[in-house]
Amino acid sequence: MQKKLIALAIAGLVSAPAFAQSNVTIYGVADAYVGFGKHGENDLRGVNSGALSGSRLGFRGTEDLG
Repeated sequence: MQKKLIALAIAGLVSAPAFAQSNVTIYGVADAYVGFGKHGENDLRGVNSGALSGSRLGFRGTEDLG
């Protein structure tokens, strides 16, 4: 009987946040470039990141408490 009571309490805690309205926005900058070059007999080319300001990623969240 005690196991059923614990399971019911856990199910009630998990289902409670389902009523809140939330909104998550993902934003950021992807800083990438393609580079070409030559050094002596070697040809250099590739895709790199961080040429100007670096890549960054952010999350912004809002929640309606009413």
